[in-house]
Order: sequence, then structure tokens, then C-alpha cells
Amino acid sequence: MRFWAYRTLLLTTWTAMVIKPQVMAQLDPQKLAAIEEFLTETMACRNIPGLQIALVTSEEVLMAKGYGLSNIEKKTPMTERTVTSIQSISKGMLSTLVAAVLSDLNQSGLDFDTRLQAIMGEDFNTSDPLVTEYASLKDFLAMKSGCNFPEVLVESFQVMSPDEFTRNLKHYKCQWRFRTGMHYSTTGYLVVSKALEKLTGKSFDQLMKEYIFNPLGMTDSDIVSKATEIYGFSHAYTTGSDDISDVEVTPAFISQSGYMMGGAGVAFNANDMANQSGHMMGGAGVASNANDMAKYLQMHLNNGKNQDGQQIIDESNLRITKENWNVYKYKPYSLPRPTFPEGLVSGAYGFGWIKGYQKGYAMLHHPGNYAYYRTHVVIWPDLDLALFLHTNGRQFIDQIDATFANFIYILDVLNGDVPWLNTTTRCSFPEPWRTAVKALPESIPTDLDPALSLEKYVGYYGQPGYGCFQVTLINAVLEMTYGKTGEFELHATGNGHEFWRKGKGLQAWRWSKQDWYFAESPYPRTCEFFVDSGNVTGASCKFDFNYEGYEKINGEKPEIEALCSEYTTGIPSESRTPLPTPELLLPTWAIVVITVAVGLVVAAIFGCIIYRGRKMKRKEAKDTLPDSNAYLYGRQNTELSDAADDKNIVPMDYETAVGEINPGATVERHLDAMNDLNESTGDTDSAGGPRSTTVRVEYQPDANPSQL
Repeated sequence: MRFWAYRTLLLTTWTAMVIKPQVMAQLDPQKLAAIEEFLTETMACRNIPGLQIALVTSEEVLMAKGYGLSNIEKKTPMTERTVTSIQSISKGMLSTLVAAVLSDLNQSGLDFDTRLQAIMGEDFNTSDPLVTEYASLKDFLAMKSGCNFPEVLVESFQVMSPDEFTRNLKHYKCQWRFRTGMHYSTTGYLVVSKALEKLTGKSFDQLMKEYIFNPLGMTDSDIVSKATEIYGFSHAYTTGSDDISDVEVTPAFISQSGYMMGGAGVAFNANDMANQSGHMMGGAGVASNANDMAKYLQMHLNNGKNQDGQQIIDESNLRITKENWNVYKYKPYSLPRPTFPEGLVSGAYGFGWIKGYQKGYAMLHHPGNYAYYRTHVVIWPDLDLALFLHTNGRQFIDQIDATFANFIYILDVLNGDVPWLNTTTRCSFPEPWRTAVKALPESIPTDLDPALSLEKYVGYYGQPGYGCFQVTLINAVLEMTYGKTGEFELHATGNGHEFWRKGKGLQAWRWSKQDWYFAESPYPRTCEFFVDSGNVTGASCKFDFNYEGYEKINGEKPEIEALCSEYTTGIPSESRTPLPTPELLLPTWAIVVITVAVGLVVAAIFGCIIYRGRKMKRKEAKDTLPDSNAYLYGRQNTELSDAADDKNIVPMDYETAVGEINPGATVERHLDAMNDLNESTGDTDSAGGPRSTTVRVEYQPDANPSQL
């Protein structure tokens, strides 16, 4: 009897392990209609322009649809194939990519514990010696390195490239002790992306295509900076300071950012996003859509197999990415009981996955938020169910609340439970259970006076690893330019030399005193200038980091530009690598032969030119000689000169003529020539007869020919 009890227990356990969990109630038409109604009504009451959803099991795509608009101005619909920025969902994709690469290199001895310095060598060098020497792939993927490098340098302001940023890691202070807790860091995932590039010799986008996109048939997905616009790229929208959000501003809003201050909606188009989050690579740089994300989530539900049943990622490596590697301490993504009717708790962090429980079911999820793109993925492994949700605006808090409300309601419907969110609370959530954040932060004032005249603050400010920003005075307003896309007006706070930074261009949504992602931000948007004896010497600016080391740079513009380039690239001016010598198209011997031949041709041409020039000079000299010396130069009068030319007698000057005569000889040959000329020209004397023969005389070296 005891044997059969044990056998039954083992059989039950084995069955539970090998049989896939199933959704407790499949998606019938009534449930689909209920979910669609909830989504569209939530969009309307929260003023969300567009939404995408993918809902899948391991074997079936239950939903993959789009609602609303991806582009309000053009009335472009949001479809399941509208490509959009998925932001920090990229982190889970990066850890999946690492698992795939390690699976491919399984004989190399590499794993998640491999140290970054072993992969990157001298390219990985931080300000903390412990991190530099011991930090592994796991430390950065689990966000326990203790370092949160400044994101705006690569993403928001584009001060430097990812390569330059990695080279400058030694300049960024690690705020916490190594492996002492979780500290969220998108730039840590950028570092891992660069490590993969170093390890494989391939770019991040090549790796994503080779290991993730192509094997899964994710044909529309790419990194943001290369995202296809075949099906359109979703625009993102936000509201202005008066919370008006029903006015659309053209996507080319860079030149019209002033509209933002009047409260109109502002759009972020595909090109804008390509210039921003695409630089974050595996941290926030992937673009996808509901259609492709359905395939990606199914692969996770199938433990690394694609739709054809092919194992594209080792199951054990993929499982490692979802284990508890750190304590997740951020509260916005938890709905604890008894405050809420249903408990949703997030307590651990894997590699790009937040781990928790909803209604008692284990869940893996992660948000992706930036510039009013809001995305969330959820996997309920016990239910064989996964969800992708994306919205494109407008108010940050409303979008977060809408995302929670949507997947809470969807799970209730699929489980056959009575939803605790109804037609009223879906729009008021988290109220009445928790007070919602409704008030927008205070706008930046523009009418306060600074402590010094505005001209005093104009100039360049920089520091190694952070590049430089420039402050200019335009129409009585200080303006700051930092990187390619960091544009701000500076307005005095009334507190000494402190100024508010009011965003322009791509930073136009930064119009408030504090970041309005959350009610209380640790980074008020200010810059404080340092002054010594009435002269500004430096500045401290609060971005997504607080750095007080910007020094004012004085000197000529070329010197300033050279120093700022060094601060940005991390390469000292004197050690810059010269441009590589182009590869020769011909062998050396052929180049030598061609060079010699060309040289000879050129020499011949110049020789001809010189000979012709000398000949002309001799002719000119002959024409200008005096008649008294004509008999020495083949000329006596005009007729004699012409005849002499026919005889090819070469004219020469007097000194040359004398110098060419042998002192021991006579001028006989000249006299004979003269007689010959007389005969040939018919020259006669005054009587009409032939001119008498010229008298011969002995050569007298010291005598002038005219005296002979």
C-alpha cells in the first residue's frame, strides 16, 4: 500500500513538471471584447494617443493588435506592426543575447561570472579598483556594481559616443560600494553591450540580428537608430505645463519648442528617438512591435525554442537570467495588500527582469520608459501566459497607472475572476486605494535677476570625461548647449549664482523645476556658477547626476576646442592616433617605375621649355647689338643680317665672341665669311663694281674690333 502511495506521489510530481501549465480560461470572443473595451476606454479617459498589445501562450498568439494613432498629425493608425521604442525592455533582450552568445561559445570557458576586464582588457577601467578588477557580466546585469554612470552624456544630450563613454569610465565616481545592493543603471547595460562587441568582434545590432531577431523571425525589429519605417515609427507625445494635451505639434518640433511652454502636446518622432536612446544599445536601444514581441515572449515561455521548435538558446543559460540576483527595492511597481484588493509585489531582480507575484502567481516583468514611450512586458510562467503593452503618451503618471490597470484587469478576465477594477476605477486608479499624483511640478520662472551681469557667465565649461558645455548670451537670455541635443535657457533662481535650466529643442519637455517622472525628484534642474573676486571660475550642474567639477576654460577658440575634444574622447591631444595610411593599390615596384617615367616626361617637357626660352633670348640679344660690332656677329646691316640668318650664323655678344677666339689665331675665318656674303648678296662699291676683298690683318688681342 505504501508503495502505491509513493508511486502515485512521484507520478503526480512528474506530471506537474513535464506538462505545460495552461491559462485557466482561454480567450473566447466575449473575453476578447471585454479586454478591448477596457483598453480603449482607458486610453480615452487618460488621453493616450496609441496603444499596442500582444498576449500569447507558448503555442498561440491570443492577441496582437494596435489601437489609436501612432502619428496624430498624419492620422496614422497604431497597428501591431508599428515599430516603436521599447526602451528598458531592451535590458531583458540584452541578457537573453548574452545567454545566446555564451551558449554559442560553450567550449570557451566563458559564463556570466567572467570578469569584464578579462573580456575588454584596458578598455574597462573604472574609478573603483575593486570594480575594475573583479566586476563580472553578472554584476552589471544584476545592477550590483555600485556604479551608476551618467546616462545623459550618451543618451539625452549625446555629448559622446558609446566608445568614448566606455573609455571615460574612470572619470565617473561609483556612488556605492561594490556588490552592496541594487542600484539601477542603464549605462551598466551599455558597458555589457560593448563587452559583447569586444568578445565577438561584431556590432550590437549584428549580434541582435544573428542571435535573436533572425532565429525568431522578428523581421521588423532593430536597434532604434536603424529602425525601419516601412510600417511607420510610433511618435510619442507629452503635455505642457497647463496639462492641455489635445493639441498636436508637428513632429519637426525642434524649431517650434516654444509651443511646449504654452501647454501644447509635443511629439518625438523616429529621427529624434534614433538620436537619443539608440546610443544606449542593450540598455534602452531596441525598437520592436507587438507582432515581433509576441514571438520573443513565446520563445521565453518555450525555454529558448523558436516557433519551429529549434533550441536557439541553451535553456540553462536562459534560466540563469531569471533567477534572483538582487533585491528589488523600488516601490512604484508594487501594489501591496491590504492597501489594494489584490497583491502585486516586486521583490527581486534578475538580469533585466523584475521578479514578483500577482494574485499568488509568480511573475516576471519589466517597464520601459523614456520620452513618453511607455512599455511593459509580463510573463506569468505558472499560467503559460505573457503580455506586451505599449503606449505613446501623454502624461507619465497616467501611463504608468494605465499599464498597471490594464494587465491587472486582463489577468482577472483570463482567470475568470471578477475584476476589481471597473468602469470608474480604471480611470481613477490608484485612487481610491492610494492618492494619485496629479499636480504637475512648478514651472520655471523667467523674471528673476542674477547676482552678476549675464555677460560674466558666458564661456566654455568642461572637465575630463564629461566634455564641455557652452554658455552664450542671445537676446538678453543665457543659453546652454551641451553635446548635440542638450539645449537649455538659463534663468536666475534668485539664489546667488544659481540658474534654472529650461529645456529647448529635444529637451523641451524639461520645462519644470523638477523631473516630473515622480512627484519628488532628487535632481532639480539647476546650474550653480562659482565666482572668485567677481570672476566666474566654474559650475556645478545637476542632470541625472550631480557633478561639481566643470571648470571655466579660458583661451583662444582653437585651444578651447582641442581641450574639449580631449575631455570628450578621453584621448590626450599629444597621443591621438594619426589617420591610417591608405592601403596601396599597386605593388611598390610598379609605383617606382611609374614615378620614374612620369619624372622623365616632366623633365623632357621642362627641357624643351628651357631650350626654347634660351633660343628666344639669343634672338632678342642679336636684334639689339650695335652696328659697329656687326661683322663679328654675322650682321652688318639689315640685308646682311637676313643673309646671315640664312647661313645659320649664330649671334653672340662681344665678350663671348672674343672669348671663343683662340689668341694664337687670326680673324681670317670671319673675313672669309664676309667676302662670301658680299658675293652672295651682290654687294657693290660706290662705282657699281664688286666690293673689294676685305683686307686681312693680324689678330691683336687688346684691340677693339672697331679699330681693326
